[in-house]
Amino acid sequence: MIMEEMNEDQTWVRATAIVHDKSGLCTRPSNMLVKIARKFSGVALLEKAGEKLNAKSLQGVLMLAAGPNSEVIIHARGAGAESVIAEIVTFLSKDFGPEVWNATNCRYADEDEKPIFIPAA
Repeated sequence: MIMEEMNEDQTWVRATAIVHDKSGLCTRPSNMLVKIARKFSGVALLEKAGEKLNAKSLQGVLMLAAGPNSEVIIHARGAGAESVIAEIVTFLSKDFGPEVWNATNCRYADEDEKPIFIPAA
C-alpha cells in the first residue's frame, strides 16, 4: 500500500510507456529510473499489471519485474508531475545500451543476447 501525504485536490498525471530495452528494468536501469524519480518532490508511482509501487524505491521498481516490451504506467502528483513523467517515459522508451552497460562493466555479448558481466582486469 502506498501512503500519501498530498492534498486531495492535486490531480494525478498519468502516462504509459513500453520498456524498450531488451534487458528490461534490471538493476542498473532501475537505479537510473529511481534517480530520475527522486529529483521530483511529489509522489511518483509505477504500475504494471495492476500493481503500483513507489518509483523512488529501487526495491519497488525491481519488484515490478518489468521485462522487455512490458507496459508500465507512470503516475505522478505534485509540482512538476508532467516533467518527471516525460523524463521517465523518455528513459523507458530508449535502448539503454552502452551508456548503462559500459558504466557497470557490462556489455552486450552480441545483438541477440542480454548484457553479460565483464570482470574488471
